[in-house]
Amino acid sequence: MKTIKEKKECQRLRKSAKTRRVTQRKPSSGPVCRLCLREPGDPDKLGEFLQKDNLSVHYFCLVSIRLPLL
Repeated sequence: MKTIKEKKECQRLRKSAKTRRVTQRKPSSGPVCRLCLREPGDPDKLGEFLQKDNLSVHYFCLVSIRLPLL
C-alpha cells in the first residue's frame, strides 16, 4: 500500500501533467469554447458557436456534457 505522502505526490504529478497539456496549446486569437478549448471552427462538426457575456461554447459541447440529475 502507498503511504499518504506517496499518494499526495502521485496526485501532484497528475495535476502537473494536466496543466502541461493545457498550457501547451497555442494561444488563440479570439474566443474559444470553455468546454473543449477549441476555436469556433466548422459548425457542421462542432455546432453553432454560442456566446453570452463572458462565456463561449459550441452547441454540441453544451448538449454533450454530463450534468448531475436532480
